[in-house]
Amino acid sequence: MVIQSSLQSLNTWEVRYWNNSGATHTVEPFVVCSAAPHHQVPGRPGSVGKFHGVGTSWVGCPAGQQVTGGGGYSENSEFILTTFENNGWRASVANESADFQQVNAFAVCTAARTPVTVRLLTP
Repeated sequence: MVIQSSLQSLNTWEVRYWNNSGATHTVEPFVVCSAAPHHQVPGRPGSVGKFHGVGTSWVGCPAGQQVTGGGGYSENSEFILTTFENNGWRASVANESADFQQVNAFAVCTAARTPVTVRLLTP
């Protein structure tokens, strides 16, 4: 499985991937929803060298806002990292193609407030 993107799409979360193994696989995105007002902040594209080159894009939330999520997008690349970092979001990929690619990170930012503890339940 190669994950190509993990991002918000209207009122849902979308994960795009391709199966390069031929075997059947299941992909299960994990989403935490919030009623707090939030918005996406796009990052600047990061360059990814061809033939297994690695590239990174990072974006931070504006002053007075807190990162509450994020994701990234890249064509013909495999995500090796998508995570929060320094009140922003980082997306890193490895290029699977013979062409140069780009990776774009985005952060989901919410007005800073009193911290809230979220408890995740699993079946």
